[in-house]
Amino acid sequence: MISSSRPRPSGPGKCFDQPLRLHDEAAVRALPQSQIVCTSTLPYRDPADLEPARAAGRLWDIDTSHDLMVSEPQAVAGFPGAGGGDGDNGGGLMADL
Repeated sequence: MISSSRPRPSGPGKCFDQPLRLHDEAAVRALPQSQIVCTSTLPYRDPADLEPARAAGRLWDIDTSHDLMVSEPQAVAGFPGAGGGDGDNGGGLMADL
């Protein structure tokens, strides 16, 4: 048991107290992944890196500056699988790269 004079976090704060250990690389790679990217960066991205998300319908773009979470936090949070919203945020589903 670990004892400490400081209070231990509970709820979401436990992410700072409990390390995440991933031991099965194949299982981690099999997890569904979404890509939410800036439209302006698409010409500089390796299409092979984006292909799995595009093929699964999980690749979206937002026409904004480099740091999506700073410039368009509501849009990013609204994507399906991002924790809220219905995905209708003005970003485009990337059908063709």
